[in-house]
Amino acid sequence: MQVAVVPGGPVMTNCFLAADEAGVCVVIDPGYEPERLPPMLQQLGWTVAAVVATHGHFDHVAGNYAAQQLWGVPLWMHPAAVPSATTASQHARWFGLSCADSPPPDRTFEHGDTFTVGSLQFEVRHTPGHCPGNVALYTPGHVFVGDVLFAGSIGRYDLPGSDYDTLMRSIAQQLMTLPDETVVYPGHGEATSIGEERRHNPFAAEWAGQA
Repeated sequence: MQVAVVPGGPVMTNCFLAADEAGVCVVIDPGYEPERLPPMLQQLGWTVAAVVATHGHFDHVAGNYAAQQLWGVPLWMHPAAVPSATTASQHARWFGLSCADSPPPDRTFEHGDTFTVGSLQFEVRHTPGHCPGNVALYTPGHVFVGDVLFAGSIGRYDLPGSDYDTLMRSIAQQLMTLPDETVVYPGHGEATSIGEERRHNPFAAEWAGQA
């Protein structure tokens, strides 16, 4: 799998482009600057087949409408992410920001579902705690985690719909069960690995008790 990251927007949200060997690509979490993506995709020679949201927070779905207009491809997310995604503009205003509401998804997926983009197959792992509809998208060697786990930290649990104990269980049961060498692509900041976070994340002892 080939991965490109495009951080941007007011809180530097990571948008990921993940493509198979033939260049068939999924756009994960188009944020505030989707207009930056077409030139990059053209340079890479990749073709977009789907847009996927890891969760419904405004900074991750701000570009969903524009992405559908650009590529005319289906939008996928967890059903629990839909309420916040489709009212993203209201949530952005709480932070003094603005964005477009996300369109409703063309497809929803549940925990344990799989989907394919080109020759890539992803497993959906429901990882609530930061918010009800967060999912991790796993393909062997790689996992896109939204805002659940970061390099040396974890997602916020002080927002509406968040819960600390639920977040710990999600990390323990859905992420720390993956191989150590799995590369973790978080919604903000640098990539890390499951092994690195298992060994060095300051919250590791707490989620270990939730396994």
